[in-house]
Amino acid sequence: MVMCSGNKYLFVFFLFLVCSMPGTSLVAGTADDVAQLAAEGKTDAIRAGLEGGLWAGTIAEDLASGLFERDGLAALAQFEKLTDDPESGLYAQTLAWHHVYGYAELTGNRSRMRDAVAGMKRFPAFGEKLYGGKLPELPPEETWAVQIGAFGSRSNAERLASQQSRKGYTVDVVPLKSGGRTLYAVWVGQFGAQSEASAFGSKTYGKEGRDFRTVKRGE
Repeated sequence: MVMCSGNKYLFVFFLFLVCSMPGTSLVAGTADDVAQLAAEGKTDAIRAGLEGGLWAGTIAEDLASGLFERDGLAALAQFEKLTDDPESGLYAQTLAWHHVYGYAELTGNRSRMRDAVAGMKRFPAFGEKLYGGKLPELPPEETWAVQIGAFGSRSNAERLASQQSRKGYTVDVVPLKSGGRTLYAVWVGQFGAQSEASAFGSKTYGKEGRDFRTVKRGE
């Protein structure tokens, strides 16, 4: 986005006004500041700072841009990078884990949901503020998946798995013994209950006319 310096100063001044409101004591410039603005619902201030180049080249810019990223996988990559960066700050890391949890829940990735809850528990007070209450419960260890195919050729299974993985789903190619030979099954998702897996399969693959069945992981 191209803008004159005068517009940039207007953006910065707008952000200064928002951050100066009662109940907000922020010095714009760090990822933690961006996280606190997000928790307070001040998305206009974040957008203004981002478009005005206030955090250019910093971790704060990475976090702010992730909040407005339209591509879900690209946003997830941004947030996961922030969770592993010790320079992000606890506020920023907790906000990043919050978004990782939401995406993991959407795609049925129970192990990643557990990682996210553990990450948010490092700073529970802020995590609870993001949720407006208690943090999510840890999902159960027992998980279910949706099997959408089983192939005699591993390459065919991996081709289908790759197609599903590009959609953001958690996908595994699992070797299974059947009648003295090995089949390679494609499993999608990590669901806490068979009913969740079945609902996902019906919604995602039933409409496509694709056969699927639910399977319990670890068996």
